[in-house]
Amino acid sequence: MDTSLLFASVHSGCSWLDEHLKSFIKKYSPNVIFAEDLTCCVDRKAALYQICDGQRFNTNKFVVPLKHPNSLINVYPNDDALTRKNCLSRIIEYWVVKRPESILKAHVPITIPLDLDYAEYIEDSLAEADSFELCQSMEANDDKEPSARDWWILKPAMTDCGYGIRIFSTMTDLVGYLESVDSDEGDSPPIDRDRVPSSLLREFVAQKYLTSIPLLNGKKFHVRAYVLAIGRLQVFVYRELLSLIASEIYRQPWDNPTLRSSLTNSSLQPEDIQSDSARSFWSSIPDDILPGDWKDDVFRQICQISAEVFRAASQAATGGLVLLPGCFELFALDFLIDNTGSVWLLEVNGGPVISKEGEAGSLALRLFESIISITVGKLARANKTTLAEKRMIEVLNDELGRSNIREIV
Repeated sequence: MDTSLLFASVHSGCSWLDEHLKSFIKKYSPNVIFAEDLTCCVDRKAALYQICDGQRFNTNKFVVPLKHPNSLINVYPNDDALTRKNCLSRIIEYWVVKRPESILKAHVPITIPLDLDYAEYIEDSLAEADSFELCQSMEANDDKEPSARDWWILKPAMTDCGYGIRIFSTMTDLVGYLESVDSDEGDSPPIDRDRVPSSLLREFVAQKYLTSIPLLNGKKFHVRAYVLAIGRLQVFVYRELLSLIASEIYRQPWDNPTLRSSLTNSSLQPEDIQSDSARSFWSSIPDDILPGDWKDDVFRQICQISAEVFRAASQAATGGLVLLPGCFELFALDFLIDNTGSVWLLEVNGGPVISKEGEAGSLALRLFESIISITVGKLARANKTTLAEKRMIEVLNDELGRSNIREIV
């Protein structure tokens, strides 16, 4: 594809993946020179390509390639508008108020940002959060049988992998959870499977919990779509979707289920079944669990929702999504399908965990080959479309004006 000179640095933070990434880069740019430190690359005619660990963002590594006129790095300076659940909920709320015809209005569950410091101040916190709908729902639920209630799921805004999540329907449930968090104050260890530092459990979202869903062999599943954003702003959805499957038989929230029944996060699964908890959506989910050509319709909805949520975040005047022409980033968008075939966006994850086990591992290799084919091709200004690129569906090409910004100081 490319005969020009390319310097590349690959330290993805995923050790098993790095050698594969290098082989893909070499496939699409045979003259590549791999370097530990791109500061040594002074040839202004060469292109610079950097893959770093976005979860351990280092601005020193970031600024150097962005000073170069022909460079790409795999992280944006700030993606909070998408990846922090409370920020995203506010952006979507503002967006649909101004654009009531937006697809996000009917495809994102009601999501309310909350700042909950201590259990004894919960009423003040709810009042400040403009959470009338949540308060009204909890009050009405007190007089209903559990099976007739509206249910909510409480998620910490700054953690992922299922940490700190609780399902609730009444004020009593919510207060009880916050009291349990308060009791863990003090010498909290770093995040592990069983405990979350209380310092991370202050900003939450309360999201309407969807209960009418199709099941896979009696288990809950959600769909993960990998979305590539480039520059200012081009967005692709990867054609191959993952189904993430709960490890226990699904039980409705009023039946007091375990979190492993209610949540589909692979990090919550026992290690011996984690590789089987992520499967290909297209081949592993039976065609007959919903009527018609529902899988194609699900993918169409995912593409439309993904384009719209990136457009909303990029146009929000919050500074929570800083788009530079020399950047690209991979996101994982999680969706739930209801019994009518409607798709609901649950959350957006930056720097998603990449598993090498099972179907998820083989999908990851094809995914990153597609990413590298597209991004290295941009540096080389290649016109030919590769087979790997065809696995990516462009859903948005909405350049936000031209910018001369090359670095963040």
